[in-house]
Amino acid sequence: MEQLKPTIEVEKLTLADWLSLAQAIGNEPLWGFFRWLELTPSEVLESLSRKQVKEIAERLDYSIGWIESRITEYS
Repeated sequence: MEQLKPTIEVEKLTLADWLSLAQAIGNEPLWGFFRWLELTPSEVLESLSRKQVKEIAERLDYSIGWIESRITEYS
C-alpha cells in the first residue's frame, strides 16, 4: 500500500500555526514530521516575516535570535 504525503501550503499557515510550531521547537518528532513533508526548518524560517518572528518571540518571551537559532539548528 502506497503511503501518501500530505501537502501543506506554507504561505497559508496562520500566525497561530507558527506559534504552535515555535512552541514545539526542539521536539524531534515535530522536525521528523517536517522532514517527512520535505519542508526544512530553514524553509519554515524563510516563510516567516520578521514581524511574525518578533510576535512569536514576544508571546513565548524569547528573543528573536533565540528562535531563529533554534530553527536553523534543526536545519
